[in-house]
Amino acid sequence: MQSQFQVQLNNTWYPLDIPGRGPDLSSAPQLLPFRCVLTGTLDLMPGFGITNVRAQIKLSGPVSTTFVYLSNTETVPSTTNIKVTSILENFDGAHHTYVVKLNTGSLHSADSVVDFTRVDGSLQRDSIWTTALGGGVTSYVIEADGGTDSASRLYKVSQMIQYYV
Repeated sequence: MQSQFQVQLNNTWYPLDIPGRGPDLSSAPQLLPFRCVLTGTLDLMPGFGITNVRAQIKLSGPVSTTFVYLSNTETVPSTTNIKVTSILENFDGAHHTYVVKLNTGSLHSADSVVDFTRVDGSLQRDSIWTTALGGGVTSYVIEADGGTDSASRLYKVSQMIQYYV
């Protein structure tokens, strides 16, 4: 049994299962016909019955070219060095932005930011704070702000890890 998701552009159906080779959605169409094609033996057909079942699929495209991520509240550690490592897939500095800050009620930029390309082609960005966050600060929230110059040029934050060093 095989399933394939497809969208329709200009009266032609295109599969969505081939990363990088799917249909050109750079125009960010607001409405797009969508279907799932099931191929296989008739013996499995009864497992996909829809009689008396209310099924709903929601698809959405990018609605914004910016994002803000806020972590849970973290307790300030006894050490003053904090490192946040972010793994960014398909990141292109000419078209994308990504900044991590610590929010204690006021925003604290990293003392240093180190980028390097990993073996798989993704970008690892280490944001490091080596100075104290200020007297009386007992907690903070990690805030990551990102963006792109085009909704057709997206990247993904696949991982974010916090370290105390």
